[in-house]
Amino acid sequence: MLRAGDFIERDKTGNWFDTYITHKVHQGVIVYPGRVDIDHAWAYLPDLARAAVALAERRDTLGRFVSIGFPGHTFSAVALKQRAEAILGRPVRLKTLPWPFMRIGSVFSPAMREVLEMRYLWDVPHRIDPGSFERVQPDFQPTSLDDVLRDVWQATLSPVTDTSPRLAHRD
Repeated sequence: MLRAGDFIERDKTGNWFDTYITHKVHQGVIVYPGRVDIDHAWAYLPDLARAAVALAERRDTLGRFVSIGFPGHTFSAVALKQRAEAILGRPVRLKTLPWPFMRIGSVFSPAMREVLEMRYLWDVPHRIDPGSFERVQPDFQPTSLDDVLRDVWQATLSPVTDTSPRLAHRD
């Protein structure tokens, strides 16, 4: 079993990162669902897929039932804001998710009730121990966080007109 944090990916699939947290990054806003000063574990899906393939290729060397923690990226909302500002080249505001509205929505949506049930996880530091993964895949090179964010936000921020925001490229 390969354990990982919440997903980060380019496609809009309804995960936390694209649906709630960075859906307004093109407007210079990050909306975070919990405490902004604590770490949360994230997994960039292309890296997670590479890791899963690498582990599958050496399944003969692994135990029958083994739990492996994918290191991914771990960062707080404050750190995400700092990275966003560096990549976008402009200030970014950090807002909190309006949980009272989510609670109202939960009256009509079973899915929203489930989201509310898991809310506490955003106020508890969360990190995946990479030790088991590093022992079996010591040469694995994850995509840097800045490259992950550029990739994910490139689709969101790609210019539609000449006045649209653009990513600040770093050499």
